[in-house]
Amino acid sequence: MSSAERYELPAGHASCRSHWGGRAWQFALLVVAVAARVAVLAWAERSPERFDFPDSHRYVRVARNIAAGLGPIDSESVRAGTDPLYPWVLSLGIHLGFESDRAVFRLARIVNAVAAVASVILLAALGRRLFGARAGLIGAAILAVDPILLYFNALVLTETLYIALLLAALYCAARAVTAGVADAPAAASGDFRAPAAWFLASGVAMGLGTLTRSTAVLLPLFMIPVFGAAAPRGRRLVSALAVLIGAAGVMTPTILRNYHAVGHFVPARTGSGPSLLEALGPWADGAPGMDRIIYPPMPEGVGEYERDRLCREAAWAWARANPGAALRLAFVKAGRTWSPLLHAQGHSSGIQQIVSVLTVVPIYLLALAGVRRLWSGRPAPARDAGWEVSSRAAEDPGGLPGRWLIALLLAPAAYFTLIHMVFVGSVRYRVPLMPLLFLLAAVALEGLPVRERRPMGASRGA
Repeated sequence: MSSAERYELPAGHASCRSHWGGRAWQFALLVVAVAARVAVLAWAERSPERFDFPDSHRYVRVARNIAAGLGPIDSESVRAGTDPLYPWVLSLGIHLGFESDRAVFRLARIVNAVAAVASVILLAALGRRLFGARAGLIGAAILAVDPILLYFNALVLTETLYIALLLAALYCAARAVTAGVADAPAAASGDFRAPAAWFLASGVAMGLGTLTRSTAVLLPLFMIPVFGAAAPRGRRLVSALAVLIGAAGVMTPTILRNYHAVGHFVPARTGSGPSLLEALGPWADGAPGMDRIIYPPMPEGVGEYERDRLCREAAWAWARANPGAALRLAFVKAGRTWSPLLHAQGHSSGIQQIVSVLTVVPIYLLALAGVRRLWSGRPAPARDAGWEVSSRAAEDPGGLPGRWLIALLLAPAAYFTLIHMVFVGSVRYRVPLMPLLFLLAAVALEGLPVRERRPMGASRGA
C-alpha cells in the first residue's frame, strides 16, 4: 500500500496517543487489575462457600486423576467427559503439593487471576492495534474492574482462562492483518510468511480454547471467513489453512487420546448428548437442569460414546416432533444468555442483581454506540496501527474497515449465541464475550472530545 493510499490520522491524534499510551497509564492499569484480583482472592479465602459451584468439584476430581497418571477421566465409566486443559493446569499444582481440595481451589483462583491480568494486557494490545492506544486502555480498564468478571475470577471454572485464549486468538489475527504494513518490503514482494505465522498462532490459541471450552470447537471455521476478508485475495487459502493447522495441531493429542479411550472420534470431550437432551425435551425451559432429564432406555453395558449418541438422537427426535417449542426455546435460551439479570441459584441476590444491571446495561448501550460509529465510517485512530484490509479498503476507506472490525469483535458473540440457542442458555456463557463488548464500548467513549493538556504557564487564551 503506497503512502497515498494509507489512511490519514485524525487531527491531534499524535498527542492523544502519547497521552494515553504512556507507560504511566499502562502501569496504573496493571496495578489496578492486580489489586482488584488480589482483593477478590482474599474475599474467596474468607468466604469460600460463596464461590462454590458444582462444576468446580468435577474439575478438581479430574485434575487428581491426571496427577495420578489416569488421564482426564471423571470415573471409570466417564473417561472423556471433561474439557481437559483446565484440569491439566490444576494437576500441575497437585504435583507441586497443593493436595487438599481447598488448596487446589486456591491454586485455581491464582491461575484465574494470572489469566485475568493477561487478558487485561491482551485487550489493551488488541484495542491499541485496532483503534489506537486510548481505546485500548479504556477497554482494558473496564475489563480490569468489571464486577461480574472479577466475581468469575474467584469461581473455579473455565471462563477466565478461556477469555485469555480468545483474546490471544483475536490479537494474533489482528497482527496477521497488519503484519504486511509493519514489514513493508516483505509485503511489497508478496511475502506472506509473517501474516501466516500470526494466523497459525491464532489457530493454536483457538485450539487451546476448544480444549478449555469444547463448545468452541467450530469457532475456527466460523472465524476463517472474517479473517479471510482481511487477507490479500491471493492469500486467503493460506490464512485459512494456517488457522486450521494451528487449531488441529494442538487438539490432535487429545483427539488421539479420546479415540484410544472411547474408540471414536471425539474432538474435546463427550457429554454433548446429555447436554443436548437437557436443552431439548418436554422438561426443558432454557435453563440448566440435568436433574430434570428423563433419559432414554440404555442397553446394558452401553459405552460412554453410545450413551452420548442415544441422548443426542432422543433430543433431536423431540425437536423434530415439536419444532414450535424448540424454536421458542431457542429464543428463551438466547435471552437468558444475554440477560442483564443473573439466574444461577445462590449467585443472584438482590445486590448482585443491582450490580449486574447497572454494569451490563451501560456496556450494551455503549457497545451499540461503538458499532454505530464504526458502521458509519467515522474516522477512528486505528489507522496508526498500519491498517490494511485488502485493496478494497483503499478504494472505500469508510466502508470495509469499520464493518470488518465489527465482524471481528462480534463474530464470537454470534457464534456462542447460536450454540446456546441449541444448548441451554446462561449468563455464564456470555462472560467470555464481554471483553469484546468492552472494546466496542471503548470505541464509543474514545469518540468523546478530550481536553488537551496545556503546558504549564500557558495562557488560556493562547
